[in-house]
Amino acid sequence: QNPWWEKAELIAEDYHVHQLLKTKAVFLNESFIKHPFEDGVYIVTGPRQIGKTTHLKLLIQRGITEKNRTNFLYFNCDILDTKKEIVELVETYLRTYPSRGRKFILLDEITAVPDSILAIKYLVDAGKNEKITYILTGRSTVNIKKTGEFLPGRRGKGKNFVFLPVSFADFINLQYPDQ
Repeated sequence: QNPWWEKAELIAEDYHVHQLLKTKAVFLNESFIKHPFEDGVYIVTGPRQIGKTTHLKLLIQRGITEKNRTNFLYFNCDILDTKKEIVELVETYLRTYPSRGRKFILLDEITAVPDSILAIKYLVDAGKNEKITYILTGRSTVNIKKTGEFLPGRRGKGKNFVFLPVSFADFINLQYPDQ
Protein backbone atom coordinates (compact mmCIF):
# COMPACT_ATOMS: atom_id res chain seq x y z
CA GLN A 1 0.00 0.00 0.00
CA ASN A 2 3.06 2.27 0.12
CA PRO A 3 4.87 2.14 -3.25
CA TRP A 4 6.59 5.47 -2.52
CA TRP A 5 8.86 3.63 -0.06
CA GLU A 6 10.79 2.42 -3.12
CA LYS A 7 10.85 5.76 -4.92
CA ALA A 8 9.19 8.97 -3.74
CA GLU A 9 7.84 9.84 -7.20
CA LEU A 10 5.66 6.69 -7.21
CA ILE A 11 3.05 8.61 -5.19
CA ALA A 12 2.13 10.28 -8.50
CA GLU A 13 1.05 6.87 -9.81
CA ASP A 14 -1.29 6.23 -6.89
CA TYR A 15 -4.86 5.55 -8.03
CA HIS A 16 -6.41 8.39 -6.00
CA VAL A 17 -3.81 10.95 -7.06
CA HIS A 18 -4.09 9.82 -10.68
CA GLN A 19 -7.92 10.06 -10.61
CA LEU A 20 -7.70 13.56 -9.14
CA LEU A 21 -5.47 14.70 -12.00
CA LYS A 22 -8.09 13.48 -14.49
CA THR A 23 -10.88 15.40 -12.76
CA LYS A 24 -11.96 18.65 -14.36
CA ALA A 25 -13.23 20.36 -11.22
CA VAL A 26 -11.40 19.83 -7.94
CA PHE A 27 -12.34 21.21 -4.55
CA LEU A 28 -9.67 20.68 -1.91
CA ASN A 29 -9.97 21.08 1.83
CA GLU A 30 -7.14 23.61 2.10
CA SER A 31 -7.33 23.77 5.90
CA PHE A 32 -6.35 20.08 5.94
CA ILE A 33 -3.75 20.17 3.17
CA LYS A 34 -1.96 23.22 4.60
CA HIS A 35 -2.27 22.31 8.29
CA PRO A 36 1.04 22.29 10.22
CA PHE A 37 0.68 18.76 11.60
CA GLU A 38 2.39 18.05 14.92
CA ASP A 39 2.42 15.22 17.46
CA GLY A 40 -1.15 14.09 17.91
CA VAL A 41 -4.16 12.13 16.79
CA TYR A 42 -6.13 13.88 14.06
CA ILE A 43 -9.58 12.70 13.04
CA VAL A 44 -11.06 13.19 9.57
CA THR A 45 -14.82 12.76 9.12
CA GLY A 46 -17.21 13.25 6.25
CA PRO A 47 -19.62 11.38 4.01
CA ARG A 48 -18.56 8.61 1.64
CA GLN A 49 -16.76 9.60 -1.54
CA ILE A 50 -16.02 13.09 -0.22
CA GLY A 51 -12.26 12.79 -0.76
CA LYS A 52 -10.86 11.73 2.61
CA THR A 53 -8.54 9.09 1.12
CA THR A 54 -7.52 11.38 -1.73
CA HIS A 55 -6.58 14.10 0.77
CA LEU A 56 -4.40 11.62 2.69
CA LYS A 57 -2.58 10.77 -0.54
CA LEU A 58 -2.20 14.47 -1.42
CA LEU A 59 -0.71 15.06 2.02
CA ILE A 60 1.87 12.39 1.21
CA GLN A 61 2.51 13.81 -2.25
CA ARG A 62 3.07 17.32 -0.91
CA GLY A 63 5.39 16.24 1.90
CA ILE A 64 7.42 13.39 0.45
CA THR A 65 11.05 13.54 -0.66
CA GLU A 66 13.59 10.81 -1.44
CA LYS A 67 15.07 11.26 2.05
CA ASN A 68 11.79 10.97 4.01
CA ARG A 69 9.78 8.59 1.79
CA THR A 70 9.46 5.97 4.54
CA ASN A 71 8.11 8.55 7.00
CA PHE A 72 4.62 8.14 5.51
CA LEU A 73 2.64 4.99 6.33
CA TYR A 74 -0.74 4.78 4.61
CA PHE A 75 -2.91 1.78 5.41
CA ASN A 76 -6.50 1.01 4.51
CA CYS A 77 -7.80 -0.81 7.59
CA ASP A 78 -10.66 -2.48 5.69
CA ILE A 79 -8.52 -5.62 5.47
CA LEU A 80 -7.77 -5.80 9.21
CA ASP A 81 -9.94 -7.72 11.66
CA THR A 82 -8.70 -6.80 15.12
CA LYS A 83 -7.27 -3.93 17.12
CA LYS A 84 -4.25 -6.15 17.77
CA GLU A 85 -3.50 -6.14 14.03
CA ILE A 86 -3.47 -2.32 14.08
CA VAL A 87 -0.98 -2.32 16.96
CA GLU A 88 1.20 -4.92 15.21
CA LEU A 89 1.08 -2.95 11.95
CA VAL A 90 2.18 0.31 13.59
CA GLU A 91 4.81 -1.30 15.84
CA THR A 92 6.30 -3.24 12.91
CA TYR A 93 6.42 -0.08 10.81
CA LEU A 94 8.12 1.93 13.57
CA ARG A 95 10.63 -0.87 14.18
CA THR A 96 11.35 -1.36 10.46
CA TYR A 97 11.74 2.35 9.68
CA PRO A 98 13.38 3.98 12.71
CA SER A 99 12.74 7.67 13.18
CA ARG A 100 14.22 10.11 10.69
CA GLY A 101 12.03 13.08 11.41
CA ARG A 102 8.26 13.28 11.74
CA LYS A 103 6.30 10.11 10.96
CA PHE A 104 2.83 10.26 9.45
CA ILE A 105 0.69 7.22 10.24
CA LEU A 106 -2.42 7.48 8.08
CA LEU A 107 -5.02 4.86 9.02
CA ASP A 108 -7.85 5.02 6.53
CA GLU A 109 -11.22 3.43 7.33
CA ILE A 110 -10.08 2.64 10.86
CA THR A 111 -13.69 2.24 12.03
CA ALA A 112 -13.87 -0.96 9.95
CA VAL A 113 -11.99 -2.62 12.82
CA PRO A 114 -14.02 -3.20 16.00
CA ASP A 115 -12.70 -1.27 19.01
CA SER A 116 -9.94 0.20 16.83
CA ILE A 117 -9.62 3.24 19.08
CA LEU A 118 -8.27 1.00 21.83
CA ALA A 119 -5.32 0.23 19.55
CA ILE A 120 -4.56 3.95 19.17
CA LYS A 121 -4.99 4.44 22.93
CA TYR A 122 -2.54 1.58 23.55
CA LEU A 123 0.03 2.99 21.09
CA VAL A 124 -0.12 6.49 22.60
CA ASP A 125 0.05 5.11 26.15
CA ALA A 126 3.08 3.01 25.10
CA GLY A 127 4.87 6.20 24.03
CA LYS A 128 4.44 5.71 20.30
CA ASN A 129 3.50 9.35 19.79
CA GLU A 130 6.73 11.36 19.82
CA LYS A 131 7.34 12.99 16.44
CA ILE A 132 4.35 11.02 15.16
CA THR A 133 1.21 12.34 13.52
CA TYR A 134 -1.70 9.89 13.46
CA ILE A 135 -4.48 10.71 11.01
CA LEU A 136 -7.57 8.51 11.27
CA THR A 137 -10.50 8.35 8.87
CA GLY A 138 -13.60 6.22 8.88
CA ARG A 139 -16.82 5.54 7.09
CA SER A 140 -18.84 5.77 10.27
CA THR A 141 -18.91 9.41 11.25
CA VAL A 142 -20.54 8.59 14.59
CA ASN A 143 -17.90 5.99 15.47
CA ILE A 144 -14.96 8.15 14.44
CA LYS A 145 -16.31 11.16 16.35
CA LYS A 146 -16.58 8.94 19.44
CA THR A 147 -12.91 8.10 18.86
CA GLY A 148 -11.93 11.56 20.05
CA GLU A 149 -14.01 11.09 23.17
CA PHE A 150 -12.07 7.91 24.01
CA LEU A 151 -8.72 9.66 23.85
CA PRO A 152 -8.94 12.36 26.53
CA GLY A 153 -5.50 13.81 27.14
CA ARG A 154 -4.01 11.56 24.45
CA ARG A 155 -4.64 13.53 21.27
CA GLY A 156 -1.70 15.90 21.68
CA LYS A 157 -2.04 18.71 19.14
CA GLY A 158 -4.58 16.62 17.20
CA LYS A 159 -7.83 18.12 16.00
CA ASN A 160 -10.87 17.18 13.96
CA PHE A 161 -11.34 17.90 10.27
CA VAL A 162 -14.83 17.69 8.82
CA PHE A 163 -15.07 17.24 5.06
CA LEU A 164 -18.41 18.39 3.65
CA PRO A 165 -19.83 18.46 0.14
CA VAL A 166 -19.23 21.71 -1.74
CA SER A 167 -21.81 24.43 -1.45
CA PHE A 168 -23.91 25.28 -4.49
CA ALA A 169 -21.95 28.52 -4.93
CA ASP A 170 -18.62 26.64 -4.87
CA PHE A 171 -20.01 24.09 -7.32
CA ILE A 172 -20.96 26.86 -9.77
CA ASN A 173 -17.52 28.44 -9.37
CA LEU A 174 -15.85 25.10 -10.09
CA GLN A 175 -18.01 24.47 -13.17
CA TYR A 176 -17.74 28.00 -14.55
CA PRO A 177 -14.49 29.47 -13.19
CA ASP A 178 -14.32 32.35 -15.70
CA GLN A 179 -17.73 33.81 -14.91
